[in-house]
Amino acid sequence: MRCASSLLLLLLSLIHSTAAVRLVTTTTLPNVTPERALSYLATPTNWPDIVLSSWSVRGDSVDIPLAVGNSVDEIFGLPPILPLEVKWTCTADGNPLIFNAPEGLAGIAENCCMEFTATPDGSSTNIELVMSYDPVSPLADIASPILA
Repeated sequence: MRCASSLLLLLLSLIHSTAAVRLVTTTTLPNVTPERALSYLATPTNWPDIVLSSWSVRGDSVDIPLAVGNSVDEIFGLPPILPLEVKWTCTADGNPLIFNAPEGLAGIAENCCMEFTATPDGSSTNIELVMSYDPVSPLADIASPILA
């Protein structure tokens, strides 16, 4: 068994990509203004409602839209089996709305970024989320399809 797990780790390290990962997701929100959409997205307590892997958030400003410089800890993954945590800091609170986590997830990914852009389309708003990170472990490569 030990030999099989060592072989698996060796194989994962050989296929590990060091290139930055960039995932783009889009959606349309009918009868919602860009300002309202971005305000909702900037409020961390809403994240578990809109992101499947997000379980909870922790910080001083989780119930209001984050302003530039505000940070929040997001707990995601599969708690309690695999609880993961990232500290997001708001670096742009307009359109685009940007959150960065330079330290990322220790030993897995770094230079994490979430960038939301809201574009009006008649009475609807088109939202684009660009999620990017630099993988530093094969686990980050495995996570790409799950995050997408």
